[in-house]
Amino acid sequence: MPMEFFRDIIIETLMITGIVMVMMLLIEYFNVFSGGGFGEYVKKSSLRQTGISAFLGFTPGCVGVYAVVSLYLHRIIGFGGLLAALLATVGDEAFIMIALIPKTYLLISLILLVLALAFGLLFSGVKLRSIE
Repeated sequence: MPMEFFRDIIIETLMITGIVMVMMLLIEYFNVFSGGGFGEYVKKSSLRQTGISAFLGFTPGCVGVYAVVSLYLHRIIGFGGLLAALLATVGDEAFIMIALIPKTYLLISLILLVLALAFGLLFSGVKLRSIE
């Protein structure tokens, strides 16, 4: 019994690590393939950063937020974009809500999306000190 428990934990950990790695590789691919144009295009507008981030956060599951965190770590989006994604997300619970209460899920998600866009734009000018 304990060995099966630890085996399941290891499998889940490897799956999540793989998903995060794939998201980071996709972002690197887009940035390298576009010659840095993708990152520069997103960086030019706080509205663009916030909109893309909020949309990625709005998508069901955690993968969109993993992508936004990767964009933030690559300094492609700012704090406002990161905040927008984190406010817009419902996470993996979205799948259960879609199955059980689809109308309520849509209402909650749209409210979160509007709040995420508003607060993301409000905080898009915030510069955080570097830890370096």
